[in-house]
Amino acid sequence: MVIKNYNPERQTVKCCEDGGKCLYPLGRTVVKDDCLCAPWCNSGFAFNFIGTGFIVSLGEVCLPDTAYVKIVVDNSVYKFAVVNGKEKLMVENLAEKRHRVRVLRVTEGTVSIRFDLVTVVGKEPRFMSPETRTQRRIEFLGDSLTCGYGTLAPSTVPGFNTFEEDSTQAYAYFTAEALKAEARTVCLSGKGMVCNCNGNRDDYRACEFFKYDDFEGAKHDFTAWQPDVLVINIGTNDAWGGAKEDEFIAQSRLFLEFARSVYPKAQILWVGGIYAPYYGEGLKELIRSLGGKDAGYHLLMLECFTADKNEVGGGGHPNAKAHIRFSKAVAKKICSVTGWKYSEGTK
Repeated sequence: MVIKNYNPERQTVKCCEDGGKCLYPLGRTVVKDDCLCAPWCNSGFAFNFIGTGFIVSLGEVCLPDTAYVKIVVDNSVYKFAVVNGKEKLMVENLAEKRHRVRVLRVTEGTVSIRFDLVTVVGKEPRFMSPETRTQRRIEFLGDSLTCGYGTLAPSTVPGFNTFEEDSTQAYAYFTAEALKAEARTVCLSGKGMVCNCNGNRDDYRACEFFKYDDFEGAKHDFTAWQPDVLVINIGTNDAWGGAKEDEFIAQSRLFLEFARSVYPKAQILWVGGIYAPYYGEGLKELIRSLGGKDAGYHLLMLECFTADKNEVGGGGHPNAKAHIRFSKAVAKKICSVTGWKYSEGTK
């Protein structure tokens, strides 16, 4: 642990050197370029401290689009735009007491946000030990539906704006929160198993980027973090891109076999139906052929959101209301295959 006492009123931690003493990483993060890097939605870190405020310093980066970081302090939420990493994310004027902080990337992208330093301030500021992690773990693999594309926008917005995307307002995050589980979301809009939404088969594919820490080629170490449940929501973009059912199912089989090889004890849940029951019969047969629930494979087809105008967000995607509905169904299904408890009153 590297802690530098610059003066009696502040204490600073170097994110990439902390080693879990004061900060604990959230999601798939990677230490690179002298920073703790957050490549994926809902990746970042959490910490506890006593003081009146803090500053998160970033590492410089060239982002193709404005990204957003959400900071949750106790029950208050702050949102910051990140353009080049020169920004300072500052929260101040807090009561002088213990605070729980979560710092999360909430928009997608292929370039990591880099977290460099965290400085806490106050009369006698100090970092506290991180809270004990939950024993429940869920990993989500998905596309725009997992990213939270358009979840903050009205249905009248036709395209994509990063300020209207929020992965903490999508079904994956809601599900993990409801089940009090540690979650990782590996997702990118427009991607599929066979092709992207435009039919391009040379673009990033979910079955491939799942194997990496980030988009710079660092292979993921699957032994370091084993989920209890792997949730997969892929297929919408394949259908829109013209992938035939037989090739989609063939590629999905290969992916499920790979997933089982790296997560031998996980329950694997495929979720579909959000737009339409794309490849539904093929997926049903695929799950059956792999051994079904006895072998830890499950399928959940959700009710489509497009018939209810109150569930439609920006770019023809579901809004937060729809995602809450999805999350309740997914959480119940996860409980049915794990034995976990779920309260209907929780998101």
